[in-house]
Amino acid sequence: MKLFKAMIVAGVLVIGVSGCAMLNRVDVAYTRTTTIGQELLDLQKAKEKGVISDEEYFNAKKEILAGGPVIHKEKKKK
Repeated sequence: MKLFKAMIVAGVLVIGVSGCAMLNRVDVAYTRTTTIGQELLDLQKAKEKGVISDEEYFNAKKEILAGGPVIHKEKKKK
């Protein structure tokens, strides 16, 4: 009987947790809070200070001019 109750409790917990995860879907929208010109100036300053490489600069500039977000995840170093 105790085993049966434990199995029921475990089943309810699994269903409850998975149900919560399925309902927590979030749509993310990007909104620009600065002008494209200001973002390009900030990007140029970062390049001049050596904070970003030439490749990162040109990729970010391309995305800014395309109107999209410039958000990159760091790559794990092996």
